[in-house]
Amino acid sequence: MAIFFIVVLLVGVGAWAIVRTDQLSGLGRNASEISFRNPHGALVSAILCEKQPAKRSFGSSLVQAFPWITLVLCIVLTLVGVLIYSLGAQGPGNAVMQIMASVAPALLIAFESYLRIRDKGTSWVLYVLTLLGACVLGAVFGMPLFWFITTHTSAADVSVWVNGAYCALSDFGYAASAGVVAALIGYRVKFTRHFEDGATDTIEVSSRSVAYKALCEHLDNDVSQNTDNQK
Repeated sequence: MAIFFIVVLLVGVGAWAIVRTDQLSGLGRNASEISFRNPHGALVSAILCEKQPAKRSFGSSLVQAFPWITLVLCIVLTLVGVLIYSLGAQGPGNAVMQIMASVAPALLIAFESYLRIRDKGTSWVLYVLTLLGACVLGAVFGMPLFWFITTHTSAADVSVWVNGAYCALSDFGYAASAGVVAALIGYRVKFTRHFEDGATDTIEVSSRSVAYKALCEHLDNDVSQNTDNQK
């Protein structure tokens, strides 16, 4: 699990850095100097290609993004595994418990949150960020119990019910964190950018990002108003 968390963290940070570098291209003091970050020089103007998203409260966004279906499913499967093991079918019960203690619940729970915010965008980066958030709080909820078990009891003394409690707490952490992260992710807004060297491209940015605010400051108001009127 630790290795999986590190991999997700590296992928998430790397993806965020690449996307952020592209979004901030042409912005800043030295934007006119051609560089990896500013391959086309300074940003001259931006055109808002769609209407700005309506503001929603964090509470309503969290309700929309909370992955309660997969949370309930994971907890039910954990209880099923515990009961099967307790009734004497240790092989099948242990197999179910191993799956529920693996990375599978985090992947499923984060994916449901990602599906619930598809109106905010379909980029795989959003799923990676949601998964990263799920892993963080899942560890916060589950690791204290894991630490207590490993430091105060031997492996032979750990009951299947304790393992079940660990899985359930972790699942709740995954769901809470994935829901919060998904709720905090802003809606994707599309801009057309015009750069100093004449290059033009189209980019999507989060309505909560620094890039969104910077692009709004460079809006070509005349063109944007014409675009809105056409809609």
